[in-house]
Amino acid sequence: SLFLENNRLSSIPEGVFVNCSVLSSLGFNQNKIIEISENAFIGLSNLQRLDLGDNSIKSLPQNIFESTPKMSFLSLGNNEIEDLQPDLLKHLTSLSMLFVYGNRISILQEGIFKNNRELKEIALFKNQIIEIEVEVFSDLSQLEVLELDNNLIEVFPSLEGLVNLKKLFLQINKIQKISLNVDLGNLEELDLGRNSIKDIPAGTFSYLTKLRKLSLYSNQLSKLSAGAFQRLSYLQELDLSKNQLTNLNGNAFLTCTALEGINLRNNKIGTIEKNFFDYVPELSSLNLEGNVCVDQKFNAAEDISDDSLLKDCFSSAITTKFNIFLLFVLVSSVIKILK
Repeated sequence: SLFLENNRLSSIPEGVFVNCSVLSSLGFNQNKIIEISENAFIGLSNLQRLDLGDNSIKSLPQNIFESTPKMSFLSLGNNEIEDLQPDLLKHLTSLSMLFVYGNRISILQEGIFKNNRELKEIALFKNQIIEIEVEVFSDLSQLEVLELDNNLIEVFPSLEGLVNLKKLFLQINKIQKISLNVDLGNLEELDLGRNSIKDIPAGTFSYLTKLRKLSLYSNQLSKLSAGAFQRLSYLQELDLSKNQLTNLNGNAFLTCTALEGINLRNNKIGTIEKNFFDYVPELSSLNLEGNVCVDQKFNAAEDISDDSLLKDCFSSAITTKFNIFLLFVLVSSVIKILK
């Protein structure tokens, strides 16, 4: 291994590693590299890890990785790369981890990953991606983690072929409509927070049968359609905070029998339907902080501090380990409103 990080290197010239075939790991991160010769890595036939992160690289020669066919880890994070040419990674058939976060990439072109069928993780967050061509990920059947958060994506990307995907991060984009009509049966975590989603039609997530964590915070949801979360029988955590929801109805949670926690902080919820807790028997945490929370049981004509009212309204929750602390948060919110 050779680590040259935290120096003042500005370039990597040709032929530096001609006699370094034993090197398996090479680190150039946190330098000031601007230019890399196309033949800079000749001689590194056994290189497995290359870190070029935290430099000032704007572009890479097309055949720069021709001499490193065994590379499994490549980091290009935090540079100034504007474009990933379709043939840039074609020689890296053993690549399993690719980090290209924190660059200036605006388009993901079809074919960029066509020879990288062993990829398990791709990190492309904090770029300027606005367009993802249709079949960009279609050859990545082994991919488990895809990070596309903090970009400018407006159209939900095609995920055809990602049959082993476990974690998908799309938060902090400009997505308005969720399109998940492909087989993502192994997906366990999905983050769609801080987008512009206004509606979740029935069956939207019906292909995500193993999903355990779903984040939809900071969108523009004003209601939850009946069946919005149907078939999510493994779902345990749901974050709907910072939306515009006014009502909490159990019909949206059909088959969510494993759901343990729901974050509804900072919505406009004024009503919790009586049947809500019947649909979520395992619920143990419900965050209603920053809502209106004026159910028919809670009004100025009744004594809201009466424990019996809490028991009437939340009897199902109490019998299923409901977090009693959150009930006091609820009552406190109502008291503030009535004052």
